[in-house]
Amino acid sequence: MGLIEGGTSVNTISDHATAQVDVRFRTQDQVTEIKEQIATIIKNIDVDGTKVKIEGDINRPPMEKNEQTEKLLRIIKKVGDELDIFIKDTETGGGSDASFTSALGIPTVDGLGPVGGRAHRESEYLDIESLVPRTLLLASVIDDLAKRKD
Repeated sequence: MGLIEGGTSVNTISDHATAQVDVRFRTQDQVTEIKEQIATIIKNIDVDGTKVKIEGDINRPPMEKNEQTEKLLRIIKKVGDELDIFIKDTETGGGSDASFTSALGIPTVDGLGPVGGRAHRESEYLDIESLVPRTLLLASVIDDLAKRKD
């Protein structure tokens, strides 16, 4: 749940309430399932004098791995090993524009840039020392891909 608002005091029945949610998905099947569950919940609401209105929709597809993405990850890990840069495949549950290319079946990875942490917080940071090695990693991966015949 992201944000719930309603009422004027804790002991008064509100005439209006809102809830805003941000739901993340790993697969398109999960998107379908949650949409069906929401529709079922709304259909079964039976509180006299109330109405439920849903606004919005899923605004980005899930970033699903495919065989080509797995192959790209193996290449990135190989290049990382050659540069003594440890690469770990990690799911963060975040949203990224990379989800759009992934949904089209295009091999897609996210997170080859500089190292950082504490995303979306006042204390979010970027490790300046990671800029050069991570740029070298990206350039080396591009070079490796450009030389491939497959």
